[in-house]
Amino acid sequence: MAVVQTMVEKISNLKLPFLSGQKPDEDERLMHLFRNRVGLKKAHADLQDQLYELRDKLKQQEKSTERVQGQLEALETLLGNPESGRSALVFFQLRGLWRACHQQLNQFVTELERQQEERERRRQLSEFNQARQGRLATAAERSAQAEAEAAEQQQILAALELQRARLKGFWNYFRRRRLVPQIDRQRQPLAAARGEVEQISLEMRAIEQEEPPAFPGVSTEGKRSINLAVIAYAMVLGARLTVDGLAVRAKDAINRRVSDAQFGSPGECETLMGAIAVTLMSLRSRKDAAVQIKSTVDLLREAARYRTDHETVPLADTLAGVVPPTVEGGKAHSLSAPEILADDYWYVYKVLLR
Repeated sequence: MAVVQTMVEKISNLKLPFLSGQKPDEDERLMHLFRNRVGLKKAHADLQDQLYELRDKLKQQEKSTERVQGQLEALETLLGNPESGRSALVFFQLRGLWRACHQQLNQFVTELERQQEERERRRQLSEFNQARQGRLATAAERSAQAEAEAAEQQQILAALELQRARLKGFWNYFRRRRLVPQIDRQRQPLAAARGEVEQISLEMRAIEQEEPPAFPGVSTEGKRSINLAVIAYAMVLGARLTVDGLAVRAKDAINRRVSDAQFGSPGECETLMGAIAVTLMSLRSRKDAAVQIKSTVDLLREAARYRTDHETVPLADTLAGVVPPTVEGGKAHSLSAPEILADDYWYVYKVLLR
């Protein structure tokens, strides 16, 4: 055993020549440099990818800029031509008229939605307060009954204790003793009645501290009313713009390019621009159209049908027979509701509530 131990000690003290030259610190530095090199290569590859992506975006932007520049030059040429310049002006004014009609509908629906939300919020709060007052009244009745019960039990207990107090003298000892269990039993319904009063009082305080529920948003019925009003207003706008054929012309301008614009002679173009200016002036106020809108809404409400109970936009074909009345009480020549919805006049679908 001693010989084995001596050999182990000699082997452990033995220094091999091919291992004696290693430098751990230098190896660690080499590994660190290698890892840094790998990280730098990855970062360089990422930067190259970003560079390619930015170059691609730059090429796309240059092409887009070239297209816009070409359009501007074509527009300059078009406007510079006395023959086509007026048609181009009419074209852009018709597009502006279309956007003005859309803006009117958008403002209209915003106002109606705000008003409807206020009404429904007030109704919800009123219903909540009424329900709370009803529950408080019911709790108050229960509290009054519990207090009356507690008072009655208290009177019974007081009578028993008075009866016991009046039984004086040693000769009444057993009679007093017989009253003790009865008095103890009487304390139980009294404690129960008082506990009921306290419990009802806690319930009433909890009811009084209840907060109104969060408003869930405009109801389906409210959205339907707003959408019918928007459709009615779109029909009234259609009636105003069909007098000079501006409705159809505006739709064509929205769907075509300015290079395709042809609106006749310079005189005809001037007449159209004058009609557009007058119409734009009339669109700034809805006071004149309020009666027409209300009458048209009443007609639409009678005719409107919906696909499901949750739909807020009516079926277009159910509104086919509705014609907005004129200020004088007649029937206005106008775009029909199915036409407005089918062709999305004034971008009406962008403002209708879902």
